[in-house]
Amino acid sequence: TARVSGTDRALPANSVSVIIPARNAAATIARTLRSLAPDAGLIGEVILVDDGSTDQTIAIATSTSKAFELPIRLVSAQAGSAGAARNLGLETASGDFVYFVDSDDEPMPGCLHRLVDALANQPDCGIAIGANIRRTAGRIDKTKSPAGFTSDLVKNAESYLRNRILPIAMGSALVRRSAVGPARFPEKAGLDEDTIFWAAVLTQAVPATV
Repeated sequence: TARVSGTDRALPANSVSVIIPARNAAATIARTLRSLAPDAGLIGEVILVDDGSTDQTIAIATSTSKAFELPIRLVSAQAGSAGAARNLGLETASGDFVYFVDSDDEPMPGCLHRLVDALANQPDCGIAIGANIRRTAGRIDKTKSPAGFTSDLVKNAESYLRNRILPIAMGSALVRRSAVGPARFPEKAGLDEDTIFWAAVLTQAVPATV
């Protein structure tokens, strides 16, 4: 177990399944994996779903994971979309918590500890939602913090779908595997497949915010 300063509650070690969909991500996957290293003690598996990459994604992911002692599991598939790749990861995940990261995301050091701690200290909550920083070349960084969530699950989902609540970014939320239930990502949607998934989760999981 690990402990977070300021709390007496122990965090379960190796309890997080990290799911990363990747397709031709050789240019970014090493940075993404390196960024997980500070929270490696909480990670039981990093499931990299390689969606038919034709570059060095698998080789770079394998060597980087070995260098930083990350427990990587490679799943090779012709998923055809990020949603389908994430669903494959969900089907094989074994951790108590699921953490979705895209292959060009860089989680902040310690973010998993804070998200797990939020759920450990609020056992009635099924999802912990943190802030995220959107970086676009040539533009000022934009920080988005979670707000507007309540204990009313239907209201949360409705507000989320109506854009009254800021989108939940991949890499900024941790969900209990038990709270995912039947929710899955649409596999044919070209855009906003994550919106549909998170809205479904919000109908059955009380959120904690960080």
